[in-house]
Amino acid sequence: MAEPRLLYGRDEIAGRVNELGEELSDVLEDGSVVVGVLKGCLPFMADLVRRIKRQLEIDFVALSAFAPDSGRIRLTRDVISDLSDRQVLLVEGVVDTGFRLDFLRRHLVDHAPTEVRTCTLLDRSDRRILPVQVDHAGFVTDEGFVVGYGLDHHGMYRNLPAVVAVNLAELESEYDRGSSAMANTILSMADRRPITGSPDAAEAASRVPGDQWVFLQTEATASGGKRVASIMIEMRIVGVQEVLPSSTPVVLLREIDGERLLPIFIGVSEATAIGLVLTGQAPPRPMTHDLVALLLDAYSIQLRMVHVTELRDRTFFADLHLRGSNGDEVVSCRPSDAIAIAIRTDTPIFAAEKVLDEAGYMAPLDENGQAVPAAEAQVEEFREFLDSVNPEDFVGG
Repeated sequence: MAEPRLLYGRDEIAGRVNELGEELSDVLEDGSVVVGVLKGCLPFMADLVRRIKRQLEIDFVALSAFAPDSGRIRLTRDVISDLSDRQVLLVEGVVDTGFRLDFLRRHLVDHAPTEVRTCTLLDRSDRRILPVQVDHAGFVTDEGFVVGYGLDHHGMYRNLPAVVAVNLAELESEYDRGSSAMANTILSMADRRPITGSPDAAEAASRVPGDQWVFLQTEATASGGKRVASIMIEMRIVGVQEVLPSSTPVVLLREIDGERLLPIFIGVSEATAIGLVLTGQAPPRPMTHDLVALLLDAYSIQLRMVHVTELRDRTFFADLHLRGSNGDEVVSCRPSDAIAIAIRTDTPIFAAEKVLDEAGYMAPLDENGQAVPAAEAQVEEFREFLDSVNPEDFVGG
């Protein structure tokens, strides 16, 4: 599998947009109209107009895909500004064959402006069919399919702060399968801050406190899988307890940079597997989770992170994010097994914010209003919380 590749990072884009802003400040007049082509222009245009030192009016046009009845482009939104006797700057996200740009330029000329200049983030001049001129280009590239900074795949990735080159066939195949491995790699590569893509364990350990991470995952719907963005919050294991009188084990997770606690009811074997590592004890013979960790290491497969993705019908769900010689894979599993493996491989654990909103509770506060350390909370307030719930409230994770 061809790995996604960072083509233009946020700093490189910012530097080039600053340069374009200076160029355009010299050639545009006060009162010029900047017309953006929806939707791919939005991040680029928003940054660009703030760097043009002129009084500007902003408007937009939108185009359909090629009309099935005629094979021609159709205008679905026209400008509402009066363009007559004014300079116009037409802003695109990408220009390739030139058909769209030629159509729009001729359309805007019909509004009788004094001049129509064109500007694009990416100019794929090697794909040009119509000999249209781009007056101002951020980057000239012959790269294949790219996403980010306004450019999308099935409506996603427009909000990324960087441009990432991807293999379209592989991305399309992953989308059809409902997988999210490449999607998370793209998000991580684009370096979203303060909401950022999937980190390696080292990145998670060194991140700025208060950051969150956003991932793409597949959410089940009546009509099949649907891609959604999900904010994931890094957690740590507090401990394992039993709920009396049923003696049902529960593992307690806590936000690293917050005060919420997440209890997940688990089985006895998983509780034992987690508890042994927490207490530094070694079993006489390797347990199943020990064998899984050994197999991952033997076959050079990295468990990059564990996600507790959702709580559905009183059941918790989790994903293992794996990376091996054949690329990235996401494997669904029970949170109890995922946590037991993660604690053996020093793998970061994340929980979806929606899961914390639904099943989490706030850590208790001391007399000074500060969050009680997790260990103390586990001994006292956690017991009080467990007294108020039943194992039946949450099917075992």
